[in-house]
Amino acid sequence: PSINRDIAIQIDNAVPAEEVRDAIIKHGGEFLSSIHLFDVYKDKKLGKNKKSLAYSLNFESSERTLVDDEADKWVSNIIKVLKTKFNIIHR
Repeated sequence: PSINRDIAIQIDNAVPAEEVRDAIIKHGGEFLSSIHLFDVYKDKKLGKNKKSLAYSLNFESSERTLVDDEADKWVSNIIKVLKTKFNIIHR
C-alpha cells in the first residue's frame, strides 16, 4: 500500500512550480513514487508577489510496507529543504 501526503507552501511568485517540484523529487527519498501539483492560489492576502502551491505526494515500495512515521520524516525533510532553498512558509 502507498502513503499519501499533501503539502501546501507559500512562496514568491517568481519561483516556478516546476523548480519546486524538482527539489521535492530530489529530496523526497527513494520511495517518493509520484508528485502532483493540485492547487495554485494567488491573492493579496498572501502578501505582495506571493502564491500558494499545494502538492500531493505518494510514497510506496514494491518490497515492503511503509509506515506513517517514515512518510512524515520524508515530508519534514522536504519542507526543511524548501525553507532553505526557497524561503517558503509551510501552510
